[in-house]
Amino acid sequence: MIPRRPFAYAQARMQAGLGFGPDRRFWDRLVGIRDPQLALRAAADVAFWQELLRSFSLASDIHTLERAFRAFLREKIQVLAGWVPPAWNAPVEFTARLIDIPVLEHLAQGGRPYSWMEQDPVYAGVAAAAPEDEPERLSLEAWDRTWWCTMPATPATMRAALKQFEGRFLEHLRDPSSLGQSDLREDARRLFRRYAGTPVAPFAWLTLVAVDLWRLRGELMDRFLFERGDS
Repeated sequence: MIPRRPFAYAQARMQAGLGFGPDRRFWDRLVGIRDPQLALRAAADVAFWQELLRSFSLASDIHTLERAFRAFLREKIQVLAGWVPPAWNAPVEFTARLIDIPVLEHLAQGGRPYSWMEQDPVYAGVAAAAPEDEPERLSLEAWDRTWWCTMPATPATMRAALKQFEGRFLEHLRDPSSLGQSDLREDARRLFRRYAGTPVAPFAWLTLVAVDLWRLRGELMDRFLFERGDS
């Protein structure tokens, strides 16, 4: 079996990070704030994403905000990869590819690049590539197969827990209506507690971080699009 000790440092850092994240009181308060500027100020009170929100203002366009959210999540994935034992760097880092799959699938299906893709430094090269020069455009199915190939030896019980949870996570990505964010977050919270100090916990933690970011993104975009009057 993999001893729990190698993940002690990562567990401590993850636990501390959650302590700086949003709680129920924050979300209840944010729901009642319709003004975009006031919503930004309220969100900036949450220490976990203060750095992200410093770059936001009422003058920010929607695509700039979206790009900042993606970059922030990629950064958190890299930070987590530095906390876990070296053998687990690759599985953690590979989760960042999930951020790009909607764009890659859109292009792989023949969709024309949107202007915001061409302006995004992460996607500009892919969007501009000629068909014969296209880099690999990953699908969820391909990501799933490759991710498991990056995984080091893992006890059967932990592997089964990861497999079951990953299935629900991918289900949410394919069809958000099939599994709500709150249900996915609750699954991740239980997994994080049950498998604390093991290889399972980092992926549960990443899910908690991602779901909270998705929710914040939705709340802010709603205000920027409708309250501010963006088209």
